[in-house]
Amino acid sequence: MKKIGIILGGDVPSVLTDKHGDYASMLIEKTEIHRQAQCVTYDATLGELPQDLSSYDAFLIGGSPSGVNDGLSWVEGLAEFVRRAQREMKRVAGICFGHQVIHYALGGKVARNAHGWLLGNYTTQHLDSGESLALIAMHQDQVIEAAEGFEVYASADCCPNYCTGYGDQFLTVQGHPEFSAAFFDDFLDVRKGRFNPDLFNRAKASIHMSNDAREVLAKMRAFLLS
Repeated sequence: MKKIGIILGGDVPSVLTDKHGDYASMLIEKTEIHRQAQCVTYDATLGELPQDLSSYDAFLIGGSPSGVNDGLSWVEGLAEFVRRAQREMKRVAGICFGHQVIHYALGGKVARNAHGWLLGNYTTQHLDSGESLALIAMHQDQVIEAAEGFEVYASADCCPNYCTGYGDQFLTVQGHPEFSAAFFDDFLDVRKGRFNPDLFNRAKASIHMSNDAREVLAKMRAFLLS
């Protein structure tokens, strides 16, 4: 059985865990990697990171309320972990903050989005096929310059480096394929004070739009288990 490390940069608000579970469970269950792999969880905010990478097949880095430019020591530790994983040829997938910290660690640039918060379902475009790719999103930072060697798979004017990859070693996406509509609806209510009313209402209205979470989760699962 394969072994996958789940790297957390935070958890869901405690008021939501009874209904939706914790964030580690959400990542594991939505990707369904637990069906074919042993999953071991680490909280990077506490300095917890795998020491012996040779015993792992792949890693998944999830989202976080923190940003890579916040000057936090645990973020720097996680960035060094990403560089170690690259040197040791380990597969790493990243979602939202995970997407950003991978590029940050490997020489890319992350900055505030000039458009402000990007919240709710929004549509990007596959660069190879021209087909749309939509996911729930919740971010104000984004990768403005991809790390060297990364290919951009999907892009939008408001988020040009939305989904990226580096050979068969890295796969990253800015959106949240692991967020269900029900969870995001409740999450928005908890975080309502952070957003202006118009942005909040537009995000709420977008919740039940169809998106491509299932497709992205399937690709991420195949990537992590291959």
